[in-house]
Amino acid sequence: MPLKQLPLVMVLLAASLGSAKHDHAVSAKGLSQGKFQSPAARAAALYRLPMVKAFAALSKLAYCGPGPMKPWLSGPRYGDAEEMPKVVGASCGPYCEEAGFRLGTTLLVSRGDHGQKNADFAFVSQLESTQKGRPPFAQCIISFRGTWVSPANNKVNGNTSLVEFQTPSCPSGCKVVGGPYAMWNRMEPDILKQLDALGCKTGSTIALTGHSLGAQLASIGMFFLSEKGYDIALSFTFEQPKPFNKKAVEVFEQVLTKHRPVSFFRVTHTNDKVVTYPGHSSIYQPGFQVWYESSTSDAKYKLCGTQLEAPTCGSLGIPKDQLCNMQGGNPEWLMCGGSAPMGGPHCISPVAPALNFCSMAGSSQVSINFLTSYSATCLMGNALANEAVFPTSSPGAWPIPPNKTKAGHPTTPSLLVGAPAPAPPPVRMPPLHKSPKKVPGAKSKSMPGHVDCFQNDTYATPLGMYGHMVSQEESAFACQKRCQQTAYCEMFSFYSWKSMQLPGGTCEITGGWGDYAPGMAGSVAGPKSCRKSRPRLSQAEKTALYANYMQYVGSQLNPQLTMGYEKKTGGLMGLGVPERFSLGQVLCLSFSMLVVGACASLAAARATGRLVGARSARGAGGPMATLMTAQEHDLERLVE
Repeated sequence: MPLKQLPLVMVLLAASLGSAKHDHAVSAKGLSQGKFQSPAARAAALYRLPMVKAFAALSKLAYCGPGPMKPWLSGPRYGDAEEMPKVVGASCGPYCEEAGFRLGTTLLVSRGDHGQKNADFAFVSQLESTQKGRPPFAQCIISFRGTWVSPANNKVNGNTSLVEFQTPSCPSGCKVVGGPYAMWNRMEPDILKQLDALGCKTGSTIALTGHSLGAQLASIGMFFLSEKGYDIALSFTFEQPKPFNKKAVEVFEQVLTKHRPVSFFRVTHTNDKVVTYPGHSSIYQPGFQVWYESSTSDAKYKLCGTQLEAPTCGSLGIPKDQLCNMQGGNPEWLMCGGSAPMGGPHCISPVAPALNFCSMAGSSQVSINFLTSYSATCLMGNALANEAVFPTSSPGAWPIPPNKTKAGHPTTPSLLVGAPAPAPPPVRMPPLHKSPKKVPGAKSKSMPGHVDCFQNDTYATPLGMYGHMVSQEESAFACQKRCQQTAYCEMFSFYSWKSMQLPGGTCEITGGWGDYAPGMAGSVAGPKSCRKSRPRLSQAEKTALYANYMQYVGSQLNPQLTMGYEKKTGGLMGLGVPERFSLGQVLCLSFSMLVVGACASLAAARATGRLVGARSARGAGGPMATLMTAQEHDLERLVE
């Protein structure tokens, strides 16, 4: 080993696990004054957790981009192109502001590929500082979407051939992975056009980010935009596949470290296999790797360095047979926590909003939660911080405990790390109401074993109230109680899991604009209260009540985005079962919540699209005198 490399290697070996607190203790001022002389210390000074999480939020929001299908027909899997700019600004708000900036104008970059519309997607945003007297760290930021449109994106990932390219800094010998490079070449003209439209012309300081394939594109973009004269700000990517050959990585690091010790931070965690893909030994990773040992805690991480400096650090040092495949098929002893997008170490991340880059619900336990949360975030701009419904099923920390290791494999990985972190407590989505307080002196009445007001093999339609997801309850009585504690709820539907020899069941609640429908075997439906009759409303009264409810919901989410989405979906298509939500789909939804998750996804998406759409309802005017407001509902519950 050359002597000139020895100090750097010793520093990297001496760098211990960082902590979330450390990024506040080390300031950029100290870096500029030269107080941190070692490369590892200088890197630690630049690694600020609030900025990491802001970049992670922007990477996740790229998954809200448009796709081949309209959002209300896609599951929903894709967002809306016209609403996307507002969604990005509204949803990143708390994360971006914590990092000292906010988003200005956002423009989209979207190209078709392999016959699929919007297969390639990124968004470009202006940056504005929230710190008085300080400019933003960059003028614009580009966020690329990862693998999302199938089969087009999968075909991109499958092209791992190396293609030679020439730039002023690398006239020969530099190569890039063919699939992502072709995708970059399709998107580059539009990216340059949008940057120019936002005032970020050649010479401007820009940042790039992305997750998975999006991260791979971001690193390729850093290289080529730098060669075109842009100043690349310190950026962060997440769970990035390998993009270049060794020569290109060497030139990349030289070009992007002219004015700072780190080209960009490449964030990884636990044992994700994707960061080692493509598996050819001739393909390398650029960037300074920061590796987290846990899937659920951002408290401990390791500053590894580049692959050229530390080829066996972090995820690069984990044996191949202990890496988790993204699409499942992993042995139990690996504790991979399911497959993407709802589980597994590729999408689960301790720095991602709701601990998941690919699922707006951050959960693999109830697929329908993903749909409701996706709608709230990607179509209405609700804060990403409020998405988590259940804790992730991904393993808490690396390494695998010795007693869980498969026979014949080493009991301890050949890298450091402490004891596994404890699993986090369950996270509940805050409701759109406040639970009623108990009235002093009120007598509680026990529910009888048989209730005449409950109707067997019946459900309340339309299923679900916007903002309230399917929940798991112990019984129909518990489901009714949930309805009693929710503003505007008048009816409930409970489907028991008794036929599958499982306890409890699923519960959905419906407002006074709904009605009962027969033909749902195993389902029980009933009113909010068995002590008084449910109000019978005319169609006009139901419409006005629904308008009142949507105003109530909109006041807590984002009314402007709600109205915009209503126009896309065509407003309220008649209360009950609208044209695009057939009875067959209703039945499919209720049964497939338990059996077929994909079918539930389709039906729930359409339910969400319909429930958000209340243009005609709002157009009906203010609430009628005969209808109760949310406050009156709260009062009624207190005296009931």
